Amino acid sequence: MAETREYIWGELRNGDRPDGKQIARHLAAVVAALPACVQQIFARVDSGFYCSDAVEAYEQAKMQFIMVARKISRLLARLQSADRKPSPKTDGR
Repeated sequence: MAETREYIWGELRNGDRPDGKQIARHLAAVVAALPACVQQIFARVDSGFYCSDAVEAYEQAKMQFIMVARKISRLLARLQSADRKPSPKTDGR
């Protein structure tokens, strides 16, 4: 929890960026560690978790998430061609 700086699950790693399969396993362990009473999961991650395996793991766990990624030309092209719809929960654009 950001307010109290608590966390549910952590791992020590060697400093190398984990691959998509490792990220998905980590997310599955996080979800498994949560008490049964948890009904909503929110996640905020940086570009180190930016891969399709991670996105699929978030979606499979029904997590709401926001992911930060560098604005590389390929990503910008996809964003510009995306079919955008306004969110019913915010006035953000």
